[in-house]
Amino acid sequence: MVRVAAVQFEPTLFRKAENTAALLRLAAEAAERVSTPLQPGPAGLVVLPEMATTGYTYQTREEIAPFVEPVPGPTTRVFARLARDKRVALVVGFPEVDSETNLYYNSAVLIGPDGELAGVYRKTHSFYWDTRWAADGDLGLPVFSGEWPGPLGMLICMDAGFFEPARVMVLNGAKVIAFPANWLRTAPSPEWRARAAENGVYLVAANRWGEERGARFAGGSSVIGPRGEVLAEVARGDGVAVAEIELGEPDEPSGPDDSSRPADRPGPEGYRGWVRRRPDLYHSLLRHPYRWPERYNFGTLGSGRFWLGALSGTGPGLSPAALNNVARRLPGEPGRRILVLPHLANASTRDRAGLIQAAKSSGAYFAAWLGRGEGKGEVLLLGPDGPRGRYRSPHRAAASGDGREAPAGQPFPVFDLPFARVGLLEPLDLLLPESTRLMAIGGADVVLASGPWPADLDDFAFLWRERAETNDIWLALSTGKSAGVLVMPSQSEAGVNQPEEVVFGEPGQCVPGPREDGAGLRFRVTGLWAETAPGTFSRRKDRVRRLRPELYKPLVGPHGAGRRYT
Repeated sequence: MVRVAAVQFEPTLFRKAENTAALLRLAAEAAERVSTPLQPGPAGLVVLPEMATTGYTYQTREEIAPFVEPVPGPTTRVFARLARDKRVALVVGFPEVDSETNLYYNSAVLIGPDGELAGVYRKTHSFYWDTRWAADGDLGLPVFSGEWPGPLGMLICMDAGFFEPARVMVLNGAKVIAFPANWLRTAPSPEWRARAAENGVYLVAANRWGEERGARFAGGSSVIGPRGEVLAEVARGDGVAVAEIELGEPDEPSGPDDSSRPADRPGPEGYRGWVRRRPDLYHSLLRHPYRWPERYNFGTLGSGRFWLGALSGTGPGLSPAALNNVARRLPGEPGRRILVLPHLANASTRDRAGLIQAAKSSGAYFAAWLGRGEGKGEVLLLGPDGPRGRYRSPHRAAASGDGREAPAGQPFPVFDLPFARVGLLEPLDLLLPESTRLMAIGGADVVLASGPWPADLDDFAFLWRERAETNDIWLALSTGKSAGVLVMPSQSEAGVNQPEEVVFGEPGQCVPGPREDGAGLRFRVTGLWAETAPGTFSRRKDRVRRLRPELYKPLVGPHGAGRRYT
């Protein structure tokens, strides 16, 4: 066991000396709480916020020029003394100037418990404030090994809004990610939790708090565990979040083709038995069609307003008559309704034929997972004009759970409807961030997910909303017991309706379906109105536009093997 700490602090613009003095006091407090100078093993780790010595919202290169410094420089020397005296490792965020080029960077340094500079990371995915004065980071996505909790990767704020940087670091061996931030939205954020959970690593998130030039920073500094659980947190104000973490034994050396190597299969043990990564299918992660105007790659997609919903319910199946009854009563007009259905575990040829007929007669599009026994199945997309597409997950683990390669499957297709481009997934695919990203890169407006979701994975359900938000899509999902339509929160501010529940059938006046209270049968449908057109959020893909695929090559290497940084 080793202790780690996230320091929360509110710096003041233009007062670097005062900020540094206050940070030293907080860092010393944190060091006292994590340091174990007489015990063998790695030293404790203390992480300070992004731009902690200077504040953040500088408007021009000229405005921040008096406060940038080289590495090594005054700030690294001051904190090196603290690291050496307390025998802790420190991660410190501040604005860096490159002495050779005079370029400025939003950077973080790692100082070892011996007081020596051990690593530098430059923010690679810039927030808009960064673009006013800083260049994008050019040192890659390094991982550092030494006498500190790790191997250690570093991300800075906006970097955590994308799954790829953390994934590359974990594929290169990282077990801990230090995360200095100036995060504006809710914290601890689902994105922070996702970066830890999808990789099975610890994230030490040091955020600032307070207000600066109208920007309100969220605080919520925390230590997050490998299932996305918050182990320690500071809500508001200056403070320190401390937690003990268990890193286990160092991995045995292995070649890049050893599929049992944990770094080749990022993710907690809790779901490795259900899904496996398929880097042989991920090459489109390095494409970037959104660097060009929408009309070049996606200008011919259908557009318009439509209703998108998901149906929950388990037990006796949906008869074609019942499904037709439900679909006809959905909001909207025939041909512009989509409904995701609960999975049918042992679907027969008759079941398939009934679903096809119900789609034709109701004028709705249905997505449903139809099983073939032993957990095998596929998602079908059916429409008023018949079957439109199918998807079989390539991520499902071997039935024996012995870690062999997942069975072959169709690699993430998308299908064009008259008003939207849609992708199909199983809910288990949402454990792996590659799935929804590939569909977003392929131009999907909507992803429809139908299929089983084991109860022992319920604590990962928070990933569903994160997948929708970070890919600029609508995600409609039904696992039988749960159903919903998820969209990025900011879309409610942009006039997009939030999901509403539509209940069909009261006891005694019911639609055939799962029994409730021993009387009647009923389903619940959750849905919303959606719209696509040139320039709408699912077509602009604002988040996807800011990807840096030139940094992501390890994602497609054999079992994720890539260059190792030391």
